[in-house]
Amino acid sequence: MRVMALVIRDFRRLWQSRGLLIMTVVQPAAYLLIFAVMFTRQFGDVNYQGEAIPYLMFLLPGLLALQSYQAFHTQLSLSSGDRRWGILLMISIAGTRSGEYVLGQAVARILLGAAQGVIIVLVGVFLMGAWPSFPVALWRIAVAGGAWLASTAFWAALGISIGIRLLNEQKRDVLWALFNLPVMFTSSVFYNVDQAPPVIRVLGHLNPLTHGADVLRACMFGVQRQVTWRFGTIAALAAAAIAGSLLLVQRTPLSRRSTR
Repeated sequence: MRVMALVIRDFRRLWQSRGLLIMTVVQPAAYLLIFAVMFTRQFGDVNYQGEAIPYLMFLLPGLLALQSYQAFHTQLSLSSGDRRWGILLMISIAGTRSGEYVLGQAVARILLGAAQGVIIVLVGVFLMGAWPSFPVALWRIAVAGGAWLASTAFWAALGISIGIRLLNEQKRDVLWALFNLPVMFTSSVFYNVDQAPPVIRVLGHLNPLTHGADVLRACMFGVQRQVTWRFGTIAALAAAAIAGSLLLVQRTPLSRRSTR
């Protein structure tokens, strides 16, 4: 019950912030439209696992993974504000445990990311002119869904861990500015990192966003040999991030409101 209350509170906060609401709805579709219109003609087909894949189809799983990464920025800001303005203290007094807080935030990010994912899929189908025909396999659906959930949980938990400790808005914005673009553009969201220069290729394979995008892409195109170890990697990262966020929420002095 307390977890659901936290989820409802997050969506009410989103609804009241009309700018954030518009960005939440428009941003995923804008990414797809911009990259589809600008880069599909430039790139044509992308070589993926020895096959020529239309760039738009290559991009779709990457953008779905990118929505899981957006949970980091959102959660970083929300958790920082929750501690800074005493919200964590108040919900703690009301009986909310650290595990319930972490779970509530993760569920809110998952639901929001899923809604954005639906927008991406619908816009992608519109741009392609038809629903892509792929052999349906339960293992693909289950693994892709599990990997996306694990990836979203990882980024949300990381946002909680950093957000409750980083209260200064300027430092938070600097961290995000330095963190955002390198994570996005060393990942396999927009291109095949296996064909990138050696340094970018190494960074790409160390990037958690790459693992999330590659599992979704491998499930979409049926590349089973890529799935197991990448799924295991993102699941292990999610478990570690959740455990770390639980520990940090438990040990954080909730009454402290200093921004230093």
